[in-house]
Amino acid sequence: MEPTPAAVTLPSDLARSRSRRALRLFFQAVVLPALLLGLLELGLRWTGYGTPTTLFLPHAAAQGDLLAVNYQVGWRFFPSHMARRPLPELFPAHKADGTCRVFVLGESAARGEFLADFSFSRMLGEMLQLAWPGTRFEVINTGIPAINSWVLREFAREIAGYRPDLVIVYAGHNEVVGPYGPGTVFAPMAPRRAIQAEVWLSDLRLTQFARAAADTVGFGQAHAAPAGWKGLEMFQDHLLPATDPRLAECAWNFQANVEDIIRVSRRAGAQVIVCQVPSNLADCPPFASLHTPGLATDPASPWGQAFAAGCTAQEAGQATAAREAFTRAAALDPLHAETRFRLGRAHLALGQAQEARDAFRQARDLDALHVRTGAAGNAALAAACRAVGPDPDVVRLDLESEFDRHSPHGITGRDLVYDHVHLTIEGHLLVAETLLQSLRLAPPARLRGTPPTAGPATRAEILRRLGYSVRDELANRQNILASYRRPPFTAWLDHEERCRTLETEIAALRAQVARQGPDLFAACAQQAEAFPARADLRLRLAQLSVDLGRPEEALLHFGQALERNPFHIDAYNNRGLVHLALGNLASAAADFRAAVAIAPNFAGGHFNLAITLSRAGQADEAMREYAETLRFDPGYLKARLNLGNLLLQAGRTAEALIAYQEAVAVASDSAEAHLNLANALMKEGHLGEAMAGFSRATALDPRSVAGHYGMGMALTRAGREAEAVGSFQAALAADPAHLPSLRQAALLLATSDNPDARAPARAVDLAERATHLTGNRDPGLLQILAAAYAADGRPADAARATRLALDLANGSGDTALAADLRDNLTRLEEAVR
Repeated sequence: MEPTPAAVTLPSDLARSRSRRALRLFFQAVVLPALLLGLLELGLRWTGYGTPTTLFLPHAAAQGDLLAVNYQVGWRFFPSHMARRPLPELFPAHKADGTCRVFVLGESAARGEFLADFSFSRMLGEMLQLAWPGTRFEVINTGIPAINSWVLREFAREIAGYRPDLVIVYAGHNEVVGPYGPGTVFAPMAPRRAIQAEVWLSDLRLTQFARAAADTVGFGQAHAAPAGWKGLEMFQDHLLPATDPRLAECAWNFQANVEDIIRVSRRAGAQVIVCQVPSNLADCPPFASLHTPGLATDPASPWGQAFAAGCTAQEAGQATAAREAFTRAAALDPLHAETRFRLGRAHLALGQAQEARDAFRQARDLDALHVRTGAAGNAALAAACRAVGPDPDVVRLDLESEFDRHSPHGITGRDLVYDHVHLTIEGHLLVAETLLQSLRLAPPARLRGTPPTAGPATRAEILRRLGYSVRDELANRQNILASYRRPPFTAWLDHEERCRTLETEIAALRAQVARQGPDLFAACAQQAEAFPARADLRLRLAQLSVDLGRPEEALLHFGQALERNPFHIDAYNNRGLVHLALGNLASAAADFRAAVAIAPNFAGGHFNLAITLSRAGQADEAMREYAETLRFDPGYLKARLNLGNLLLQAGRTAEALIAYQEAVAVASDSAEAHLNLANALMKEGHLGEAMAGFSRATALDPRSVAGHYGMGMALTRAGREAEAVGSFQAALAADPAHLPSLRQAALLLATSDNPDARAPARAVDLAERATHLTGNRDPGLLQILAAAYAADGRPADAARATRLALDLANGSGDTALAADLRDNLTRLEEAVR
């Protein structure tokens, strides 16, 4: 029998078999997992898991369908406790005929920070309304602190669906330190494709679920990021030399993102204005300076000698010598930012404006804390405009040069930019006026059929329409001073002088506000009547009513503001504070709950609710709200301290100690935190640790009455009575009327067995002062006074004080004290006889 021949496999059969295997592998490895993940994503959304990721959310309201800002939008790009909140913007979901809709895309500088209600976007809205009175303008400010073009790119894609007529891009300062930048604190920089993938994934509920799971086990964003928002201070350990290659990649990403913003906005039919942004050159010293690697910079080195000579000459007012020395230092170390800044000041002192401007710009670009848009950033903005091709509806606006033209010596300084990038009221006016001028020359399509009015409104008219007053200028200066007193501003060359200047200005403004209070209210009321739909003017009226001591009237205005914008969390919060001050605890709690219902990450709302609940006797609920406060702001010191206080009152001392220890970890420079921890340690009997805490508290605040008093009590318990008297006297030096210190010092001075602590005459003086302060109505103090008299050899006076104390004790029903006093009186009367 012949063997069966083997089957022959044809090449086509082999190819089909391999294709089928590849398809099965692709289905198993890609399609099936993607399908499962897609079903999981749909399931999570269907069950309502997670938080929305869009900038605006639809709401049905009495005014019609509205789009209100999503206060949790930042959670997509930041850990929840680090995300900053957007402004309470609100606009109709359906754009009405005859409406021109404008979106401002930007960061904190565009937002306006302390001048958010008077930012250039608000001013521009008023200017446009006056220039084209037949058109209704909606100017929506999307500015949020710490975001950058990666976030704005996503906002632009969403905004394209809201029928924008004009998109203004005012950004660039946060490209290095914001999300996905090389100097950020949130995550390391990655290649562009990886960042784009991460941004896409951040929109998924699955990503939120994964992040929450990682946070639960201690590996998530919340654990990698700093404990609480600290502004620029967070980035001081993330310095980059100007030669770092990641900066060039960052600039390229910025350009590409702005190109994407322009293209998506143009496809939506909007005109786009891209602003090359200004920063403070003349009055913002570099925040951090790095040296050329390998260069000797010790005082004896050539660079060290040249730099020191320049500083000495500059302080002596010898500008020419300073210029020559700093020129030598800059040649030796071309990367040192402070050298360039000081060189700029020397040039300026010699009247060499162009050379000064060049040096100041070099200082800005060399600053190792990259929080100002430099030459590379503004070049990227210009390149993005060129890259999208010739288009009359893509306008590049060189605000950097415009600010220089309107500044002394042609160099932008503190007149227009009060810190590094945030604008003064004059700076905002200049931006708005420049934008308006551009729009008059080249208006968006919506306005092209209607010519503008003859001329722009005056600055005074714009500020009047916005309700701006000296009260707002005062609040702005106070906030600026508070920011100056935190790092990295504390390292500025002339920091103390700036703070003193601000303090003088604040004192003058405070006096002016006190004089003009009723007039300010009347002017604002007039504007509110002229613009009845404006919620911001009603809020201003409410705050002015509070200032004038008219809380009931303030509640009325807060209510009117919320009728106009029912999603304004600050209106709820501030109205709640008025209710709280009036003792309306239920109403206060309702307002604070309303605020955190709209913005669950509003730490201030949770904190105020906790205070309200605590006053209402609901300690457990208050502790839960303090915990929520700390969930969204781990650096909220007062919340940690208040939580510790409630735990201590509840007898949960171990937990209170943990809360206080965490408070000290968060704010090691807080005297109050060390004081509270020391008090808890003393209560637990840890006297040595308690005394160390009191010592630290009084070192941080030498006039801390509570700190000195606590130390005195701890020393007393430790048997160190002479030292205790010294601590009580230190407390009385800070507050001569501090009764607890008067009581304890007098008691020790009168009764101590330690001769170094005993001083009866001094005890009499302190005890008499204490009884005088209480109107001779405190039997315990009178008993101490009697002991002091007795120790000083004055038994008759001691008996008289004891009789008065006995009468008070009998009258108050304090039988134990009365019995003790009767025994004392018997002994004293025998001594007198």
